[in-house]
Amino acid sequence: MYVVYLRSSPARFAALLVDPKDDLQTSQLQDEIMKSIREEWKTIVQMENKASSNQLLQQRCCFTRWVCYREPMTCLELEQWSMTDKARGLLLSWHPSLAFSANVEQVFAAVEDSCRRGVKNFKASMANLQCLAIRAVEQKLTANENEREAGKTDRARAVKLGVEDFEGNEVRALKALQMDEIGMIFKGSLPACVVDETKVKQGDSRAGMQDCLAEHEQVKVLAFRLQKYLCRMRVEVFSYTIHFVGPRLCDKLGCAAVVRRCQAGQKLLVWMIRSKDIVKVTSESLSQLAAEHGLQIRRNSTKSAKIRALCQLPEVTAACTPAELEALDELLKEIDEKRRKRTKASEAENQEDDEADLLEEEDETMAAARQLLEQVQKQDDEEENDADAEGRKPDEAPDEAADEAAAPAAAEAPGEDVKRASRRLLSSCHAVPGFLTAKFRMRDDVVISHVGHRSNVLPHFQVRLPGEEKYDGKHSCSASYNPDISKEQLDEAIDRVSLLPARQRSMMQAWYICYKFQAESEKNKRRKLSRWTSALALFEDLSAGGSPDVICFNASLSALEKSERWDLALQTLKKMSAAASDPNLVSFNATLSSLARRWVQAIELFSRLPTASLVPDSISFNATAGACERGGQWQVAVALLSHMACTRNPCMVISQNSAISTCERRGQQFHRWLPPTASSWIFGPRT
Repeated sequence: MYVVYLRSSPARFAALLVDPKDDLQTSQLQDEIMKSIREEWKTIVQMENKASSNQLLQQRCCFTRWVCYREPMTCLELEQWSMTDKARGLLLSWHPSLAFSANVEQVFAAVEDSCRRGVKNFKASMANLQCLAIRAVEQKLTANENEREAGKTDRARAVKLGVEDFEGNEVRALKALQMDEIGMIFKGSLPACVVDETKVKQGDSRAGMQDCLAEHEQVKVLAFRLQKYLCRMRVEVFSYTIHFVGPRLCDKLGCAAVVRRCQAGQKLLVWMIRSKDIVKVTSESLSQLAAEHGLQIRRNSTKSAKIRALCQLPEVTAACTPAELEALDELLKEIDEKRRKRTKASEAENQEDDEADLLEEEDETMAAARQLLEQVQKQDDEEENDADAEGRKPDEAPDEAADEAAAPAAAEAPGEDVKRASRRLLSSCHAVPGFLTAKFRMRDDVVISHVGHRSNVLPHFQVRLPGEEKYDGKHSCSASYNPDISKEQLDEAIDRVSLLPARQRSMMQAWYICYKFQAESEKNKRRKLSRWTSALALFEDLSAGGSPDVICFNASLSALEKSERWDLALQTLKKMSAAASDPNLVSFNATLSSLARRWVQAIELFSRLPTASLVPDSISFNATAGACERGGQWQVAVALLSHMACTRNPCMVISQNSAISTCERRGQQFHRWLPPTASSWIFGPRT
């Protein structure tokens, strides 16, 4: 399949970039590829000019709409299907020298070869692997001395690094960007973050983070000055958040991000002790910190001793709480204990190595032969076990006819099974425990999912309402839970996910949240049913007592619209005409709004407006266009919008969005189907 991919467009464009080097066979092959590409583009253009073949092309060959396919084709067509400098430059931008997996595999092979030759036991540190990878990529992308002398200038020149380019373990020149306060203010805390309950991770570091500003606090906005550096500074640490700005404000400020910080900062030493990051500082840096604060500590003291001495400084004890200092001291004790165990383990390992050296070592040839015999014996045992499981003799071959019959069936398996199998590698559905359904039983018409993940994502319950039913604007509710918490822990006052973080929820609590969602949805549906039923009953009473006026009819239609009873709304509109109460535009609009997914009835009712001597307004157009959008009728939606544009109706934003959305779903170009007058009025004159 990989060979087929490389021989097909757009991958085969890269073959045109190969330098033939006076090789006649390579040059002829490139000419054949160019001729094949030209014929292919000619066929594509002919198919796109016909509606039936265009639809088939989009379904079967979706790659023909990709920019990486159409842009090189268009450029080659403009260049008369010859490799000019313009065509070569465009193809190089789409197919750089390190763009294909084959080249990446060569880089990995170079790294592996370097590790085998230069690293003992094939165990390289991450820093060494990074250096090897950088060198391999550099050798792949850049030209060496011999190639530059030969005149090959199409590849980049390698960068030569000197001793001054390497910082080593200690940074010699720390530079900091300058930030200035501008005439803008951040007020109060950040808005609540929206959490996706289906993707809550177990070890999320943001769970314990607090906002740097309280509700009553405010600070000025800090903007970066990219060309100004500070080399000497007094360091203070602030909690902060970074906010990205829009294009207009970015042009005004000269940077795309601004900083929101807390009101008061902390000294560097105090912040390192409170955050416990001081344990990551080197022993030499701790000695320098102690000298700056006037402490006399021996240079050969342990890191724990130096940190404990820094914790006794008056400025540290005044800024840190006793609990924070005790927590740091406990961490230092754990580090010391691990260091002592590691020292004892290394001493025991060295002693075992010395004893092993005294023993006679086994010959390498004998060891390899013994290992080979063990592998052969293991393979024979596995074959015998497989034969016993299949009910045949060890020397008997498996049924080849059965294998040949099973092969086409496996080949004909749909791609959906492959996708489902790949999703099963990441997550899987589990049965709902019985104690949950026994305590809180869900409705029979809802769909319940219990999903567990093989990654660090928390498991969750999800309940989906049937049909088009929604509650609080949502069709489903998901609630994650922490499997480490007791399963039956429950607080019935917590019935929404926003009231309790996912890592503090039990399985019963997550199930209860989903249960309350579907129960409240059922109650809300019943309330709506009782409302339109009561309104309809009251309307029937008015009709029995006399002839209701237009206002009564419109009120009844509004209740039916909100209840989505489109059939009763159409019947009420017919009764209105029969009762000698001429329906007005409000009556038609309420009925059109109830036809949310009945585009045929909506178009028919919309066409009756001129007969009733009524001029449709934006509500009429938008309700009808929305019904066409939900029904997938892009031709009707565009025709309706064209009619609306010709009438110069100014309130057409929703209708225009509905038509564009419908065309986008059906893969149609919106502006191609509008008449010139409507298209120029919506988009402006074409140039």
